[in-house]
Amino acid sequence: MIIIQVSAVHGLLLVGATTRDLRGCDGNKLVWRGGITPSGRRGAWQLRGSEGAGFQHLLARAHEIADGLHAAGHQTRIETVLTPPAGSTSDLREPRIATKNRPDPARAPSPTISRDQTPAPAHLAPASSRTVRAGPAQKTATHREQHRRNPRSTLRRIHRLRSELNRIRRKLTGEAYATPLEHHGQTVVDERGHPVTRPNPPLADLRQRLIVREQLLLEKLAYWEHLVAEGIKVWRCTDFDIGDFALYHGTWYEVVRVNDNSITIPAGQLCLGQQIVRRQHTADQTGRPPAATTRVEYYDITGRMSVHEADTHFPLVTC
Repeated sequence: MIIIQVSAVHGLLLVGATTRDLRGCDGNKLVWRGGITPSGRRGAWQLRGSEGAGFQHLLARAHEIADGLHAAGHQTRIETVLTPPAGSTSDLREPRIATKNRPDPARAPSPTISRDQTPAPAHLAPASSRTVRAGPAQKTATHREQHRRNPRSTLRRIHRLRSELNRIRRKLTGEAYATPLEHHGQTVVDERGHPVTRPNPPLADLRQRLIVREQLLLEKLAYWEHLVAEGIKVWRCTDFDIGDFALYHGTWYEVVRVNDNSITIPAGQLCLGQQIVRRQHTADQTGRPPAATTRVEYYDITGRMSVHEADTHFPLVTC
């Protein structure tokens, strides 16, 4: 049974009706409310704009809706509520749920402020009374600064600056714009068969811009190298010999070749669960070391170990 309530406070309510029941009886003028009805039930359909309307007008509208529901085969009953009973609310909308640590603003007593106790603006309040929270912009700036100061990131930055500085200097000396040397229409070659080139120094305008760029790179290098020199080991080619072990991403790799800016380590199918990788660990079924290798820049290396230390800490185990 659908109950049609005419309330002096809530207006016209339909209790116990579903969306399918309201088809053909001004269903588009009804809105669902999830509060407590005067009859103590949770949720009802409310006629739009009926709150505070005239009681006789709402009663007439209730009979019109009841006739439409009777024609659709539903049983209805009209109830009039002149005074809201205890427990009902004047607002049938969904109640606001207060959090555990957040007081309800409707029940919290308003503070009493005298004329001499006018609160100061937030930006003028003392620092001890303000709660400073890090916003997204501040967190992003903090993470960016931490990344800039990270030792490994700084070493990679120094490597890129040195590479760019070498390119600038090759342009200043003309090696970057070198052309093959010819004699009687033939390219001159050296004893190894390589063509002999002639450097072409840049023009005055380009040379001046390259000099300015070189000075800027030198200043950046001096700044970042000063930061690195404060507490991190910078590995170089003079620190490694073939057969030593380098710590790379938590694993000790045998050094196959020592280069100017990197070392060469074995690559390929490795034995699982090892803390150290020797070149023989990557050998194929015939026992021959594979040709697959990879390079690791010095700024990615975090440790060095000699062959004697490796045999002491990691005895040779056959996989």
